[in-house]
Amino acid sequence: YFGYDKVSSGFSFYRSSVGEGVMARTIDREAMSYQLAARYYVVTGDEADATNALAAEGDLRDAIDKASRDMTDGTRRKAISDLSNRFEKFSKVFAQILDLKRDNFRYAANELQRGGSMLRQRLEDLADSATLADMGSLNVGAKEAGTQFVAASANVNMFVTRHDNLTANGAESRLKMIETTLTSLHADDAQIKKKISGIIEQLTTYR
Repeated sequence: YFGYDKVSSGFSFYRSSVGEGVMARTIDREAMSYQLAARYYVVTGDEADATNALAAEGDLRDAIDKASRDMTDGTRRKAISDLSNRFEKFSKVFAQILDLKRDNFRYAANELQRGGSMLRQRLEDLADSATLADMGSLNVGAKEAGTQFVAASANVNMFVTRHDNLTANGAESRLKMIETTLTSLHADDAQIKKKISGIIEQLTTYR
């Protein structure tokens, strides 16, 4: 984020150098839009916000390039050149942030997908084991936990795509319901007890 202050100071210097001309106002407007869009993406991590930030970056680059071509005054051309250099530095920093966030997203999505698939399989296995052991109530509870997990994993996947509190709270609430369901299951069979404990442990890791 060090680039923000440097670019802001460059924009201020540009304003004081070239006054209130049309090009100055255009650059001011596009610079503000770009900085706000970039900051918003850093907070949300949403790919749609990344698209908006990159579009704003392109608009600002076009405005700076046009000013570079049209300015004739030497002092003003230097101000534009300095601003262009600062902008390019900032855009490189933003590109690095974008790559890092996208890499983190892919890693988190892959880990959650693997963890979710394993949990679903273990819940199905628990239900099958209960059926073979003729434990009707355990079978019903395991299937209920499986159904709850389908809804919970959908919320988790939504949260990975777009980080908002409503989705996060929904996922957390459903995962707690699954944990409550699993802890309420009772069995005398040692192997089935071990399966239930393992699922609860993995569910905690998934959360």
